[in-house]
Amino acid sequence: MKQAKNTFREWYLPDASRDDVIYMLRDRDPGSFIIRNSISCVNSFSLGVKAPPYPPQNVATSDFLRSGQVKHFIIGTVPMYDGRGDGVQLCGFNDQPVFPALTDFVSHHCLHPGPLPCALRLPPSTTTSQQRLGGYESTNKYGVPAGGSGIMVDMLYLGCVPVDRLEKAAAIRKAISHIFGLAASSTNGLPRRCEVTIHAKPVEGVKFTDRGKRNLVEKHLKPSQILFCGSDPEGRTIFGILIRKKQFWMHENLVYVFSELDPNQSAVTLINYISHMFTS
Repeated sequence: MKQAKNTFREWYLPDASRDDVIYMLRDRDPGSFIIRNSISCVNSFSLGVKAPPYPPQNVATSDFLRSGQVKHFIIGTVPMYDGRGDGVQLCGFNDQPVFPALTDFVSHHCLHPGPLPCALRLPPSTTTSQQRLGGYESTNKYGVPAGGSGIMVDMLYLGCVPVDRLEKAAAIRKAISHIFGLAASSTNGLPRRCEVTIHAKPVEGVKFTDRGKRNLVEKHLKPSQILFCGSDPEGRTIFGILIRKKQFWMHENLVYVFSELDPNQSAVTLINYISHMFTS
């Protein structure tokens, strides 16, 4: 119970999105978890848990693989059995106990996983603000770096995809699907695939430059152009930056698609920084 309380600020991230949770958990040990406020269910929480490599039946189903091994559950707010106010309970399963607080819920499921894929695993008793994400000191629970110099990371550029007027996650999903379709149909791989250095900086926006100076010279995405930055909905280490490009009186939306090169330079850090600085 004490460790659950001491690490509360690390596993309870109320404003995190589903994509944030997938990215933050994908490289952690099974049992690692994050609880956030549920968007779809009123007065409820969403629990994301990193599952073991395979389901209990030792069969990796397609649904399991698409989820990125991060499983999601709803924790509902329900009345306590003894009338002491509201408690929390794991939803969707029969005969689940009701706990007076999230810390009690977590402590119990660290010892007794019940219907969860495995027992919950508490993080070390250190604050997230002291961790280094992607090689940069973070200043909040989402890993957004401090200072006005911005963030600079190396990524693999996969291409730019027009997405008509699709927005947010739908645009990212279409662009990534298009990139995978091109890769599957081409014997030589993606024609514009190259390593780039991305520099996101307040006021200036996002610049990325071809490290080999072969396929790209430099792209500059101004803050006014950036509409959204999001990760692959299937949990892979791929993400996209959605921008609006204007030509005369018309405009179209484009997605620049990237993939991680180095696990020490996490895409989630860049996504959170861009979202915080340019799209919030």
